[in-house]
Amino acid sequence: MPTLIERIRNLTDQIKSQAESKVNEDEAKGFRTRSKELSDPSDEISVTTRRLELFQAHGIPVKLPLHNASELKKVIDEISDKYASDPLSIISANTGWRFGTKNQLSSLSRIASEEATSAWNKYLSDLKPPIDQGIIFVLRSSPAYAEQLKGLQTLSAEFSTLEGRLPTSEEEISRPKELAEEMLQASENLPEEIPEPVQDLFRAINSGNATAVNLTDEASAWLRKNELLPSLKISWGEV
Repeated sequence: MPTLIERIRNLTDQIKSQAESKVNEDEAKGFRTRSKELSDPSDEISVTTRRLELFQAHGIPVKLPLHNASELKKVIDEISDKYASDPLSIISANTGWRFGTKNQLSSLSRIASEEATSAWNKYLSDLKPPIDQGIIFVLRSSPAYAEQLKGLQTLSAEFSTLEGRLPTSEEEISRPKELAEEMLQASENLPEEIPEPVQDLFRAINSGNATAVNLTDEASAWLRKNELLPSLKISWGEV
């Protein structure tokens, strides 16, 4: 039993072949028009189908528009059977299926693409390591973590570019998992929690207004424990 895509392609090839056979120019033009009307959206569906197969192969769950595809398959089967017995039926002026079928094809392609995008974004969201951006903000002024955070931010930025951009190859669909692992490695040894006095201190440092007043005993103890105190540069200000 041919699939929907195979059925559409076979019908399209037959119509295209008919346009190149010994028919008058008006009929040839009509056959070429119908062939294009079927082939363009079916090509889009074919691309999405291959992408969904790629998702399934990598264990990415996706909701398939099976009902839409099943109903469209019935229509295409009827058109193909009618065409087999009467080729001119495909270009008949009173062909009622023309716009409805085009709409069904376009709708199926759109729904499948939307489902693929939704599944992909959810996969990325579940895969992305839960790295606290607040910690990155706080530590970005520290020379002790500068290179580590720079690399982490680069990886995070690349990960963000994947959202909404559907993969088309094994390499592209494998990249998020690689990035997630690299991000976890890059975030190793970062402090998991930062006391509020330390956050206040680094906010002041990042704004260029840090003074000795911001360097509380608790902040100083935490910085000393994490070997950050020697790299700290603040002004005495008004004590």
